[in-house]
Amino acid sequence: MRRDKLWYVLGVLLVAGLVIFKLYPTVDFADEVTQEIETFPAEEASEPIVIELENESEKPANSEEPAIDLEGEDEGAESESDDKVQTLEEEKLTLAGPDFNEDGFEVLRHYDASIPEGLTLELAYDDYWINTHYVVVLSGSVNIRKGPSTEYEVIKRGYYGQKFSLSETVRGQYFDKSNTNEWHRLFWWENGEMVYGYVYAPIVTAREFRFEEMFKSASDLKLAVDATDTGYIYNVGDSNGRAPLYKGAYSEDDYSVPRYQGAPAYFAPDWNSYNMRYMQDGILFAILEETDKFYKVNAYDYEGEFYVPKRFVSKRNAPENLRQVIVVDIENQNEGVFEYRDDKWYLISYSYATTGADTKYKEPTIPGSYQIINKQDYFRYRDDITKELAGYAPFALRFNGGAFIHGVPVNYKIIKETVVVQEEILDEEGNIVQERITEQRVVDRIDPGHIEYMGSLGTIPLSHKCVRNITSHAEFLHDWVVLGEASVVVID
Repeated sequence: MRRDKLWYVLGVLLVAGLVIFKLYPTVDFADEVTQEIETFPAEEASEPIVIELENESEKPANSEEPAIDLEGEDEGAESESDDKVQTLEEEKLTLAGPDFNEDGFEVLRHYDASIPEGLTLELAYDDYWINTHYVVVLSGSVNIRKGPSTEYEVIKRGYYGQKFSLSETVRGQYFDKSNTNEWHRLFWWENGEMVYGYVYAPIVTAREFRFEEMFKSASDLKLAVDATDTGYIYNVGDSNGRAPLYKGAYSEDDYSVPRYQGAPAYFAPDWNSYNMRYMQDGILFAILEETDKFYKVNAYDYEGEFYVPKRFVSKRNAPENLRQVIVVDIENQNEGVFEYRDDKWYLISYSYATTGADTKYKEPTIPGSYQIINKQDYFRYRDDITKELAGYAPFALRFNGGAFIHGVPVNYKIIKETVVVQEEILDEEGNIVQERITEQRVVDRIDPGHIEYMGSLGTIPLSHKCVRNITSHAEFLHDWVVLGEASVVVID
């Protein structure tokens, strides 16, 4: 028996030493989303609904390339590492520790859903089952194995944008380059059955719903709003005037808050631009005092008291009794939805989200506590380059400047035709004096209809400042929100 087992172990080591790994090329996000909009690429928007990713419908065209097992590790690195550690089968026989999973591997961390004290889970939207801890694949593709080592067979591949539920982090095979032996134990559903697998931790991104921080943000804001006279900045599109340049020269203050769609918040009741900062459109605050020219305010997310010129302040639909809060988490690219009723807080939904990117044509979503200013069935957007009307985003809640919470953007199918703008002109002898001039003009825009899901939701910031949602979730929020009772809190 021992001889057979020895030959088996030697056989496994020999096979492992002969395997050749070729790294899958890293996705260049800039190239992938060049035309993403609120100019969003049609091919991205048409991806199928994949939440727990029970199939491989998002498999890229070059999916025959070997997937990543280890961040930057090749065959040589693996072989060298194998010389430094025991095989996992040997370790399982010698490890001594307090916590091992059903596969026999040492568990370093468990990931269990927990709801903070004082919060009740009562889902009003549950169209999709989303685990509270999960990993996101942000490289081309990764291998998911039967055990936490390259000794084990690959049982599934994960592709860019896919999310898998996270069960545990275990001790597995160590690799020098990443300086860790941590592997994640994942699970997903196939044919109605739960399947488990392991992926090397550094090659995926672990995410979670931070319910405790979200709940604290919502409950703290309610305490502040309910105890004060509330107002907010209103200056969408600089409609109430352009704020002065910061320190007489800059369009962004020292807190990285932009001038555009903002208001000056002075530290004293004067007009000294060296003694101010910006507050963005939609920011909520307590109104402490009113003078001829200013409101003295205390913004819930800003330290100190400020004087804001009255023309930038609105009280319309400002909440007096806050009951609804949508908390958006930039770091984890997700959100939680909270409702206060019967003297209790309820978590009524949670979902993936995509926030704004900091690029040439886009703006990041700015952390803060915001008024939900209005809601629309949809808003239209233009192409970044041509500035032509390109599409629309359904079920929109505006909370900051041009930033909305909304469903998956829909690109119109643009119909163009060639028209003559200048006929050919000939002289008396038949020579061409002026050539015929034609141009392409848009003659129709066809709405292909709502799109429920896009694969990039919940991955990395990609929008123009908005917060994208699954379309049915955006519709739920649109129907649920009561103006004057609702707020958006953005945390990072």
